[in-house]
Amino acid sequence: MRIWEGVWWCLGALALFLGGWRFSSDAEVLESVPRINQMSELAKLLEFRRIPLVVGVSGTVCCENPIHCEFGGLRGVVVMQTASQRFLKRDEKGDWQTGYTLLLSECREVPWYLDDGTGRVNVVGATGASGFTFPASSGQFEQSRRCHECEMNRLECETKRSVECERIDDREGIKLLGVQRTERVLPIGISLSVVGEAVKDDVGTIRIQKPHEGPFYVSTKSIDELIASHKNWARFLKCASFGVAVIGLTLIAAELDKYIRERLRRSEWLRSRRRAVGADDIRYRENNIASYERAAAAVADIRSRINNIASYERAAAAVADIRSRQHNAGSSDTRAIAAVYIRSQRDNAGERAAAAPDGANSCVICLEHQYNVVFIPCGHMCCCTTCCSQLTECPLCRQPFSQAVRTFRP
Repeated sequence: MRIWEGVWWCLGALALFLGGWRFSSDAEVLESVPRINQMSELAKLLEFRRIPLVVGVSGTVCCENPIHCEFGGLRGVVVMQTASQRFLKRDEKGDWQTGYTLLLSECREVPWYLDDGTGRVNVVGATGASGFTFPASSGQFEQSRRCHECEMNRLECETKRSVECERIDDREGIKLLGVQRTERVLPIGISLSVVGEAVKDDVGTIRIQKPHEGPFYVSTKSIDELIASHKNWARFLKCASFGVAVIGLTLIAAELDKYIRERLRRSEWLRSRRRAVGADDIRYRENNIASYERAAAAVADIRSRINNIASYERAAAAVADIRSRQHNAGSSDTRAIAAVYIRSQRDNAGERAAAAPDGANSCVICLEHQYNVVFIPCGHMCCCTTCCSQLTECPLCRQPFSQAVRTFRP
């Protein structure tokens, strides 16, 4: 993720800022260090002082027994000798690449001091000080025997022996070029500036060494140049840290913006999905309710048809029974039987009318046909023509009627 790249950029900015802060603090410390213009003043200052004192001095490098350099002919007080084997090595693509292996690294140092004409100050542990460099260096390249023979006599490279040597080099994948010997020297007679702890021993010798707390510098630059260099590096590193931090924060902000947009898009999709699912659920529930209502209406219609069929069957059975009784007992008994049947049907007419879905327009006797006869003089209209022929009084008010008139409903 790019957000981790931004985090690494910010960590790099923090490291640069800390480096700039370190240079700035070192510059402030160097500015606060007292400077000794003459060595004689330092001797007088340390004569009655028992606590450590960090000072800055400048002088010329001197030594009673300097080291004679092997290659450059210089004389120095600190000499770093290195020897490295140079060679060519095949890489994965088969090309020859230059490489080296360190064979020797040795540092020699003899006692030395700084002298400004008024006094001398011994310097101890200069190689471990900040800003210490070797102002002079010299070296020599010793070519390997095989390459030396090929270089001295190119014609012999085409001979069988050179071909065999080349085959050996190709088989091993390494060509030895030679040994590079280098000497880096701190020569005598060069001007140095030293910032460190000044100590005076019982003999009266003054030496400058690394303090337990505080700066320790050995440089060919003056103290003012060191302070200016530290300030420049501090400004540069702080500005660089600001730029690197801007890049890192930009990467983090871009990744966070992308993440927030993705989350918003996903939440919007989830909301739209929920709305769609809610609408589908509502439509499903409405369809279920409509199906339930249709089913309830169908069940009610079936029940009404069953009740009508049962009432019709009972009425048909009653009519058949009346006709058989009329045939057996005569007309006088027929009217009495019909009156009893009509009275029983009239007692249950209210319940059957309430149970039937079309009870307001059905005949109160058979509940099968619609009523279409009006009784005179009461004016009630509640029976059909078929049931009216069997009645002598109104089923509702129980008053005898003189005439039953058929009506036609729109």
